[in-house]
Amino acid sequence: MSKIFHFAAGVSKDIMAECPESEKIKYAGIGASVYFTTLMAGLSAYFAFYLIFEQVFSSIFLSLIWAALIFNLDRFLVSSFRKKGRPFAEFLQALPRILMAVFIALVISKPLELKLFQTEIDFKLLEIKREKALLIDGQYAIKFNRIERNENKYQTELNKSFQLKENYYDQYKCECDGTCGTGNSGRGSECLRKQQKYESYTKEHQIIESKINTRLSLLSKEKAKLNVDKDKEKQELSRHFSRGLLARLEALSALSGNTSFAILLLFIFLETAPILSKLFAPIGPYDHLLQGKEYPYKMAYFGQIQESKSSTDFSLKRAKEVNALDKKEQEKPTAEKSKKEEAALQLAHLQEKLVKQLLNKK
Repeated sequence: MSKIFHFAAGVSKDIMAECPESEKIKYAGIGASVYFTTLMAGLSAYFAFYLIFEQVFSSIFLSLIWAALIFNLDRFLVSSFRKKGRPFAEFLQALPRILMAVFIALVISKPLELKLFQTEIDFKLLEIKREKALLIDGQYAIKFNRIERNENKYQTELNKSFQLKENYYDQYKCECDGTCGTGNSGRGSECLRKQQKYESYTKEHQIIESKINTRLSLLSKEKAKLNVDKDKEKQELSRHFSRGLLARLEALSALSGNTSFAILLLFIFLETAPILSKLFAPIGPYDHLLQGKEYPYKMAYFGQIQESKSSTDFSLKRAKEVNALDKKEQEKPTAEKSKKEEAALQLAHLQEKLVKQLLNKK
């Protein structure tokens, strides 16, 4: 069993065989924490993939791949950390690994949180759906209110026109009966005038009534269409309302309370535990033996580098010497040429001087 845990801790079995029992127990504990983190990562991945695909076998297969990935990362983080007996340097060396472990904890904790808070998340999703439905009702209520205001306005105009027509009729009848107006019963001139006025407005009222009824009919059709559109939009909301992974993560973030944060801290502790335990543990026999095994390889490597550097320096020095000799060879003809030109110039000056002396003697 300890060999399995040592494999998770990324230690060499040959070196570990030379270590005392206490060292073996220490690294077995580090490897066990890597396995437990891998197990939690696999469970978390299963819940996440099941929410996405809703298929058991596909979710199991993908969660196993995810668990293997997390196991490999954790094993690399632990095995690549070296103890050298310098706390500050070791902390700087461990800091990137701790940050990576925190990031892994953030990833693997969310699906488990979704499973733990499934009831609360379902209720929150139902509440979000209800709020969206109410938002749709509110948007259409504004349109219905506008239509109803127009209907009330047209109905008021129709009632006023009808009331005016009835008033004209009452005036016409009472004038002809002699109960109002001139007080003379019978079909006199005033009775005929009010009858004509009533009949004329009756025709006008029919035109007004026809126009208003047409407008009310259009408003009624518009209201019916809005009802159909509202029902259709609510059906679309029910059909396409997401209950998937992203929607549940949003619902989880909207839930109040510190329980979710506490679970996240727990996973951060689990994920960083192998590195922190190795960071705070004192340097042990395994670390000394490992340094002893790696030291000859380092020396051989540095020796090759030094030899390569010396060879390079010698080649550069030889190249400089060759360049200097070439430069001297190139400069030598130029110097000889300059001396010949200077001698010829001096000879010309002497000849000129001699000619001048001969001329002066004559």
